[in-house]
Amino acid sequence: MTIQAIQTKYKGYRFRSRLEARWAVFFDALDIEWEYEKEGYILSQIIGKSDFEDVDDLASDLHYLPDFWLPKLNIFVEVKGEEPNDVERLKATRLSYFSNKNVLLVGAIPIQDEYFTGCKNDGQYKGYYYFSSGGMDLPYYFCESMCCGQIGVQWEACSDRINCCEKNRTGTKENDHFSKRLTKAYDAARSARFEHGE
Repeated sequence: MTIQAIQTKYKGYRFRSRLEARWAVFFDALDIEWEYEKEGYILSQIIGKSDFEDVDDLASDLHYLPDFWLPKLNIFVEVKGEEPNDVERLKATRLSYFSNKNVLLVGAIPIQDEYFTGCKNDGQYKGYYYFSSGGMDLPYYFCESMCCGQIGVQWEACSDRINCCEKNRTGTKENDHFSKRLTKAYDAARSARFEHGE
């Protein structure tokens, strides 16, 4: 017996899973422009870059169709229901390198009480962040600038790192991963109802 995700229609798109559709609801609730499965890529092995060679030992080409492109945030977002396997992580590494864009791997829509513990302890919420300059770090979360309300993706949701305005660069490492606006968007995503089979 195999378990298969339910394809889900939302805003004229047929998402491969309800989880992908829920992330689209999240982006909409925050007025984040998104494009679903915009472009597929054939990603070859990374050769000659020391920051990547230790993680790219698979000689074959990989085919990759990233879930979301967020143009205003200049980032790809890939939705994974479970912990990403080695090939999925390698695809993110190669995509970040060849596209010169950062890639964020996310999991289930987070619940406020489990937000940080989920990533650090049981892997429920992934915030794997692949840098176009090489390397990966975690946990990275969506956060909101406390001075101007701009949404960004930062390490441990340190919203003061969002490069939006001079007042935001306080260096205080303040986290705003569950501002009222973000909480409302997460709630909308978790509570979204879709027709059965749609």
